[in-house]
Amino acid sequence: MNVILHLHRKELWFTWPPTVDNLTKCWKERNDCTVHNLEYWLGVLEGGEAFVLEEYGSSFTMPPFTLCHELNQE
Repeated sequence: MNVILHLHRKELWFTWPPTVDNLTKCWKERNDCTVHNLEYWLGVLEGGEAFVLEEYGSSFTMPPFTLCHELNQE
């Protein structure tokens, strides 16, 4: 399990389950899911969730190999 601890700023998180299809799509992009922007991955990956972290000290867990992207508000 990966534990994500929120320490500062407002953050918007997107996560996708590590399904065979999702991992295959990332692997085909040279094993680097950062090749494309978030808009691309929102349209390609399946089963995504989005949530906002605002409270200092809040946390969540992700299963191994969960695909994620985080946006923070400076």
